[in-house]
Amino acid sequence: MKCKMWYDSEMRSGVDVCMGRVGRSREVLRMTKGISMRWVRLGIFMLLGIAAAGCAPQPKTEDIPKSTPSTKAADEAYVTFRNTHENSPKIPGMIVRLVKQHMEAGEYLLARFYCDEYRRDFPSGRQRDEIEYLRIKAGMLHAKKEQNDRQMEQVKAEARQFLAVFRTSPFRAKVQKILETLRAEQNSRYEELARYYEKKGKPKAAAFYREKIEKN
Repeated sequence: MKCKMWYDSEMRSGVDVCMGRVGRSREVLRMTKGISMRWVRLGIFMLLGIAAAGCAPQPKTEDIPKSTPSTKAADEAYVTFRNTHENSPKIPGMIVRLVKQHMEAGEYLLARFYCDEYRRDFPSGRQRDEIEYLRIKAGMLHAKKEQNDRQMEQVKAEARQFLAVFRTSPFRAKVQKILETLRAEQNSRYEELARYYEKKGKPKAAAFYREKIEKN
């Protein structure tokens, strides 16, 4: 449906409306002859508001990562159990097991999705530090798989936050190892890029990546 700017001389304002609905507005105007202009203006204003809303783009919803056949049954069992046992003390442990299953299947984004569900529903849960560690590990594995430097930086920030908050967690050493692994991964790639630009005769680009190694 085509939209254009329609100007109402009485209202002295313009609004985006759909062509099909402008006709309806004019029909209302003809039908309401004899009624005070105050009510006519109000009626037209309401119709134009509805029309403008119809022309507005609809909000997009973020897609939830999809599970594979190997983990679909576990997801469905969890959803069924949670719907029928909403307050069960077994739910936090079920989420942790789901996270591990999705990580074993290489579904790192879905693993982080369930970690976020645990964080939201059980912020003081007994396994909160384990969930944070698993979330960081899943983020690292996905970032390495995608070779995404921005994601690596995000996971590094999450690892540093973990080390600052969970000072007595048994997972500290593993999170520290992830942080070191990500730094080594990035530095290796930066070094490759620096050498590449040196061979291409672009010393400024090479220096840029050498500097990133020093700051990392």
